[in-house]
Amino acid sequence: MNISRHNQLQVDLGRLVNNETQSDIKFVIGKDETIRYGHSAILSVRCPYFATALKAHWKEASEGVFRKPNIEPEVFDIILQYLYTGQLKAPWDLLTQLIEAALELQLGDLVSGCEEYASQAITEETVFRIIAMSFRHDLSELQSKVLEFFDENARSLVEIDDLFTLDQDTLVMILSRDTVELDELEIWETIVRYAYHRNGHDHEGCPLLQFPYPPGRIVVKVSKVDEVYLQESPAMIGSRAYSTDESSLLDYGLGDTSVGSKDVVVVLRQDHFQNLRATVQPLLPAIRLVNLEAADFARCIEGTGLIPADLCRRMYRYYALPIGHPEYFPSPRRPRSKLLPHRQWLTLLSWIAEAAIMPGASNNPSRQCIFKATVHGFDSKAFHARCDYQGPTLTIVHTRNGVVVGGYNENDWTSSGHYSSATKNFLFLFNPHTNQMARAVLKNDRASQLFSSYGYHRCGPAFGGRPRYGFANEYDFVIAQDGKTVTMLSRSYEGISWVPDQYTISDYEVLAISTIKKPPQRGCLIA
Repeated sequence: MNISRHNQLQVDLGRLVNNETQSDIKFVIGKDETIRYGHSAILSVRCPYFATALKAHWKEASEGVFRKPNIEPEVFDIILQYLYTGQLKAPWDLLTQLIEAALELQLGDLVSGCEEYASQAITEETVFRIIAMSFRHDLSELQSKVLEFFDENARSLVEIDDLFTLDQDTLVMILSRDTVELDELEIWETIVRYAYHRNGHDHEGCPLLQFPYPPGRIVVKVSKVDEVYLQESPAMIGSRAYSTDESSLLDYGLGDTSVGSKDVVVVLRQDHFQNLRATVQPLLPAIRLVNLEAADFARCIEGTGLIPADLCRRMYRYYALPIGHPEYFPSPRRPRSKLLPHRQWLTLLSWIAEAAIMPGASNNPSRQCIFKATVHGFDSKAFHARCDYQGPTLTIVHTRNGVVVGGYNENDWTSSGHYSSATKNFLFLFNPHTNQMARAVLKNDRASQLFSSYGYHRCGPAFGGRPRYGFANEYDFVIAQDGKTVTMLSRSYEGISWVPDQYTISDYEVLAISTIKKPPQRGCLIA
């Protein structure tokens, strides 16, 4: 006979939680010395800390009183409930305190339970608290999950004010990761906003991030006098809206601070500038400066004076002769799509390397996720807002039935309603049911190459096809205006038989590919 009454046992033991009847241990909890009661037989079996304390004949054990002034009563109540019943019920706002108490009491299984709970609670609202918690208590599994979430959603997460609660070391760590979905100029913007906030200034209206139209630069002047920093309004960008007595300005070795007609001058109070500089410089290791275009560095960063002058000189030496400074080559960022398995992703990278027109292009090109439908929106307007004029891109579409399709476009996407000519574009299909990966390349005829891709504001990415005047165009590959379906035919590309010819989309991404060097198209503009 085998009888189990686990549920009843749990209920019965639950009645003993903080029950003075037959208790032989008293706890004095928190700063207010709240009294709680326990039973040594249960606690010594369930908790390694109390097992050691009771066996070692600690003074507390002999007196029957344990003092825990650093644990709040509501946290200790959760721990007692867990020790007696095995049940963990904790509000989110007590999770950090609960982990600290569990570590003190050597309750590894409770810490693991808290990790699991926190990993399931990762959202935009909680991500930075969980990052801080995972590093404070060295919770490796939780770190892995929360950093993966941050990497994939970094572009939206760095706009959240909770970012400013992180300490400098943690901020550098998360921004310097290979897989973070940010480019170097976005990381610079994040660091400057962080420094502004840390010094009690309005990070939303930060004048150092109101980048002028090319070829204008941000130029910082430091004032001797104790005055509030000056700033041009966005409407006056590119003009000298005020005059400043140059004799009242200090030289901080900011490099070339001569001002052109299109430059934006920001005058900072001396103490304001010094504090910003002191905050920014420990954060600079997060930025892979040599991955920046020289024009972006000169226009948006160098003139602020927040970068040491010696580092600026080294950067310009690198830009002038990069091959002579191999020590300046950090590994490029390596964010990758989560919509493809790793092996198929490597195959796709090899195809992109084959398509590169630059001799000696890397087999592992730098890529940046610039659009994700489930984050930025499915409609064509959202796609073009983020993907037009971004250079070569890779589109990856995950369909409802698991099939992954997409294409590489060596040209810019546009909203112009015109076709683009190419020779290296390709489409691909991965069928997880058969584990087969296939590629369709442009046909070797002039017409196919002339109509390799199509940029139009009423559809998403579109490859191939022919214009049909008076009728709707037909494409080899096109994502509908609402972003819900992708349709395939075989006209300009060959190598894949599309069956079926239309799929329902669950998500799609567009990655900017930097294998092919182009003049920078990044805005650095005020809208």
